[in-house]
Amino acid sequence: MLDNVWGQVPKKKITAIMGPSGAGKTSLLNILSGRAQTKGPITIAADIRLNNYQVKPTKMSVRKQIAFVAQDDSLQVTATPRECIRFSAKLRLSKHTSEEEIDNLVETMLSELGLSRCADTIVGGPLLKGISGGERKRTSVGVELIVKPSLVFLDEPTSGLDSYSALQIVQVLKKVANAGASVLFTIHQPSSEVFNSFDNIILMNRGRVMFEGHVSTVNQFFDDRGHPVPQNYNPADWIMVSLLNQMRCI
Repeated sequence: MLDNVWGQVPKKKITAIMGPSGAGKTSLLNILSGRAQTKGPITIAADIRLNNYQVKPTKMSVRKQIAFVAQDDSLQVTATPRECIRFSAKLRLSKHTSEEEIDNLVETMLSELGLSRCADTIVGGPLLKGISGGERKRTSVGVELIVKPSLVFLDEPTSGLDSYSALQIVQVLKKVANAGASVLFTIHQPSSEVFNSFDNIILMNRGRVMFEGHVSTVNQFFDDRGHPVPQNYNPADWIMVSLLNQMRCI
């Protein structure tokens, strides 16, 4: 259950929601993206603001500004990255968008996501060999980004990836943010290199916020409260393994 959760997702920045399993990361992301609402015994009360104006993310006018990349992709296994992204463009862009414009947008997206070399290789699946896990994730991101959303939400975009592929995904998200979008994603336990590449972080535990702010201030924050991060230790590991087992909330 989420309790008095707060924070901000600045434009042109990437913000990570970090915490252990059950912390409420995905629940928060679903509420912010309009994928969850009051229903039955579940009551959601929130003050969500976009450019300082109060909005309801369940409204279609707001949801159109949001790209949501789920943890488990739903890509067609026999399609290629080019076909997946092009299908999304055809389906979601204005009907007045010409074929040439769509082709140019797709080629640009493939290039920016580092998918040009595998653009015409099938996605594949458990029983059909295709592109790598990192390439699948980037294809899923491309499917959503083709409409140039203002807000980009991703649920565990580095899940199941090796450290190199995870860093590649985060670097892609930084490019997306630099282009003008606000990027928010959940993550469980990143490597130190991935962790230090974040701009802002919202640290959650048991449905509450333990810390919210720039990633560069995390170490000092916990040091001031008697939990200094050991030298040459991954701050994410220290927070997740050591602190969250000891503390309910700071």
